[in-house]
Order: sequence, then structure tokens, then C-alpha cells
Amino acid sequence: MITRRSLLKASAATGLALAGSRLATPAIAQGAKIRLGYVSPQTGPLAGFAESDDYNIKAFLASEAGKNFEVIVKDSQSNPNRAA
Repeated sequence: MITRRSLLKASAATGLALAGSRLATPAIAQGAKIRLGYVSPQTGPLAGFAESDDYNIKAFLASEAGKNFEVIVKDSQSNPNRAA
């Protein structure tokens, strides 16, 4: 006899298995450019935190060689209202 509990367990396990299999599949449309936005305080009193931005972006692009990324860098001018 199928109980409500066993039915819920079976349906939850099936749902997790289906969802997990979708996460492991590679993307098919890999030719499109992926645009990433990067906002940092390049000017103003917090500009010291942005000194390594160029290095970090180049390291990211090198680690993702063969993939089509475009990083768009904008200055927040150390102003949280401008960054939002």
C-alpha cells in the first residue's frame, strides 16, 4: 500500500534527481558574449581599494581563456549613491 509519506518521499527524490541532472549539463549556446559589470571606487577617498582591480580582471579573464567575456568597468567615485 502506498502511503502519503512514501509518495512524498518518492516525488521529492525524483524532483531532486531531475533538478540535479539539469545543473550538470553544459550550456549549448556558448557563442554569445557574456557581459559582466564591475563597479569599484577608482576615484575618491576609497580609491586605494581599487588598485588591484586591473590585475584581478586580467587574472579572471586568463583563468576563463576560451570563453567570450567582456568586463565593463565603471567608477563609483567612492559614492554609494552613484554605485547603485
